Amino acid sequence: MTQRKQKAIAPEQWDFRSLSERELYAAAEYEYHRELVSHAQASEARALLKEFDTIEHKEFPYTYPSMDDVPFPLMRFAQKFPAFPRAWLKLPPKTRAKYVRKTGQQPKGHLWDSFSILNDPDNWDPEDPPEGWLRLIESGQLGSDRFGTYGFHAVKINWRQSDKQIIKDFSAWLKFSRPKGIKPMIIKGKKAVPNDIPRLKWLGAYRLDVCGMKYKAAQTHIARHIGQKRNDPHDIIPRFQTHSGWQTAIDKADKLLRQIASRSI
Repeated sequence: MTQRKQKAIAPEQWDFRSLSERELYAAAEYEYHRELVSHAQASEARALLKEFDTIEHKEFPYTYPSMDDVPFPLMRFAQKFPAFPRAWLKLPPKTRAKYVRKTGQQPKGHLWDSFSILNDPDNWDPEDPPEGWLRLIESGQLGSDRFGTYGFHAVKINWRQSDKQIIKDFSAWLKFSRPKGIKPMIIKGKKAVPNDIPRLKWLGAYRLDVCGMKYKAAQTHIARHIGQKRNDPHDIIPRFQTHSGWQTAIDKADKLLRQIASRSI
């Protein structure tokens, strides 16, 4: 097997400890998109859209400019953020604050790892299409991958009931319906954190791996960079106790990148 040659990688590509909590979501969205568009592509997209937007398209109002290697939604992303794809941590504080406002709030469906809103296209995976969910709903069978075991249910909610009553009813349903034999994962002593923290941690591992660093080499590189003062209260640095944890993070980042790319087609 040919061993990949290690490439140099700047800390701002994987060390996101300096991010404030309010910019986590915007930074995660921005940094994942950076993996899909180069500087040259972003510049070309902005120039093409600038020219395109000055033209009145009366005959074909829904036509869009095109690039062979950059889907239109990614072109618009490059236009929306003129500094893109310069690294988020290299942007001036005022620019970052402006981009946080432009990005908006994290969609609620992304806040929980325990469930997803199936009618939200942002949660769709090209390798796991909605047609498969319908079959699982009808059959009552479980789906699974390396990240979890999933049940699929069609739910009708009476919004005239109070939140207290809905939560009470859901708890009763959960107690009755939880599959036997599947042990829930219990994490003790850790405060719940926004999902964007693990997203950025996965991306850091992914980028180190792309640069040719295997698990042990990457952990050594990280240790040399952060030294004795780790200062990582949110656990956002891509340090992992085991090789399997490292590989799972890389796989998760890769899956998210493929989801973003597929939504942009």
